[in-house]
Amino acid sequence: NEKAYLMGKFARLAVGIPAVRVADPVFNEGRTASLARRAAEARAVLTVFPELGLSSYTADDLFHQALHMMMQAHRDGGSRLYLPT
Repeated sequence: NEKAYLMGKFARLAVGIPAVRVADPVFNEGRTASLARRAAEARAVLTVFPELGLSSYTADDLFHQALHMMMQAHRDGGSRLYLPT
């Protein structure tokens, strides 16, 4: 109901799930911005997008990257953590 929306009882929300390319933030930003514009045109007051959607890295990728960095620091003598090598 448009009247209820205008009276502040409801907010129109949107979810955007862009088609992305891994490690291509310029392309991903364009897709995300396009969906944000579409949501605004549909009068959404808030649009949410997937976490890490601009970089398109997965949490698993980031975990392995952090683990690799810790293991490298251990090998280089810069870490007091015990990590098997």
